[in-house]
Amino acid sequence: DTSFQFYWLNQDKEYYTGEIRSFSGGEIWMLSGQATGHFDYNIADFDEHYDTGTIYCASFQLGLKIVEKQISNYVVDFPLTGTVGTTGQTLTVKVVDNIAYLGNREEGIQVLDISDIDNPI
Repeated sequence: DTSFQFYWLNQDKEYYTGEIRSFSGGEIWMLSGQATGHFDYNIADFDEHYDTGTIYCASFQLGLKIVEKQISNYVVDFPLTGTVGTTGQTLTVKVVDNIAYLGNREEGIQVLDISDIDNPI
């Protein structure tokens, strides 16, 4: 038997978390939806750190938004933790250790220190 967790955001900004399991050597796959929620932020991309529940969002003209995923009764909420405005249009984000790398259409790569997620700089 094999199983793995998955997380995704569809075009309607509905966020899903769940688990896919295989039985009988991969012949049968079972999807187990664990939680869903509506993501209110207009984002181009996100980088989720599953161990902490922190989600780093590339938010077009709004820059970087940091939210904390909270699940209660199979419903996901995303309270805002920190934000940094950027020049230009932010299209992608990747977080490594305490550094967020933002891909920006007009400005190129922007680098932010997120060691304090309430006050990223």
